[in-house]
Amino acid sequence: MGCCLGSPRDNKDREVQREIEKDKAQEARVHKLLLLGAGGSGKSTFFKQLKQLHGDGYSARDKEGYRKQIYGQVIESMQILIRQCKLVTGELSDEEHEVDERTENLREGIKDDEIEQYKIDEQFAESCKYIQDLANGSAVMNEQLAGHVKLLWTKSTAIRKMFDHRNKICVPDSTQHFLDEIDIIARTNFDPATTDILLVRYRTTGMTEKEFKINGAIFKICDVGGQRSERKKWINFFDGVTAVLFVVSLACYDEVPFEDVSDLDANVELGNNMLESIKVFEETLAFSCFEKTGFILFFNKADLMREKIKQTPITSAFPNYKGPQEFQPAVDYIQNFFIRLNTNSERETLLSVSLIFFL
Repeated sequence: MGCCLGSPRDNKDREVQREIEKDKAQEARVHKLLLLGAGGSGKSTFFKQLKQLHGDGYSARDKEGYRKQIYGQVIESMQILIRQCKLVTGELSDEEHEVDERTENLREGIKDDEIEQYKIDEQFAESCKYIQDLANGSAVMNEQLAGHVKLLWTKSTAIRKMFDHRNKICVPDSTQHFLDEIDIIARTNFDPATTDILLVRYRTTGMTEKEFKINGAIFKICDVGGQRSERKKWINFFDGVTAVLFVVSLACYDEVPFEDVSDLDANVELGNNMLESIKVFEETLAFSCFEKTGFILFFNKADLMREKIKQTPITSAFPNYKGPQEFQPAVDYIQNFFIRLNTNSERETLLSVSLIFFL
């Protein structure tokens, strides 16, 4: 008598099937968390913080990328500040004005007798020209460039006054850190510290995915771009999500959205990043695939709000707020406002709030 043995092909198929089942079982033990939020909310900074605390840190390649991002942020921010000073004071020619129609509405917050204060002194003309002549997207730093940047930042009162309007012209708050540290950043051996990496502005495009092991559990966190053009891609990452981590910047209630910075009619009371966050959160809650998915709200940039509210009330985003313009009452109001947007009673117990201080 003979015995029936499986063919090599059958054995190979069974082996492949076992591998598939093994991968499925392993995938089932992974908690998939989707990191969402409007552009500028700080969610990518949160992602970088997780990588530092629970991942494998930053490789030499990562740091080289962040170094270029820091250079790019310094150059772009200074170019914007110079151009806005010239725009406000009417120094741009009609041709130049057409090339970059940035937010003229910032003039509404500047009195006519104050406009002259935004005129950059002639002694800084060479530095302005040097920086403005740099190609868009420049991310190279050298001693000469650093010298021009430092001169404008430390000596030009016009540049400093324009920086006070950064919320309307899309200059990141963290730019001050890099401008203050320009001597260090310009060194040929500059190695970005953790603080530098967390502070540098990075606009996420597409999706970045990373697995973290926290207290024995495995989490796969997906960071998806927050700009409007990126949100239509979100639906591609919604399958099998354990929970949504939605990040909101507490300090964005007077900031013009990145997409509206070139809109001459932009008004921070009609459209600001806080209103944008509310809209995006409502839209995300409404997705049918998230009907029974838990949401975790992270309120970010609390330290920036603590300082900002001393000068700027939250009523530009929350006109019905009648409480004191103080940090804690305002934060409580914003938190409760977002929580009330959830109208799904089955999901109510899954919605939690964490107040975090990442920049």
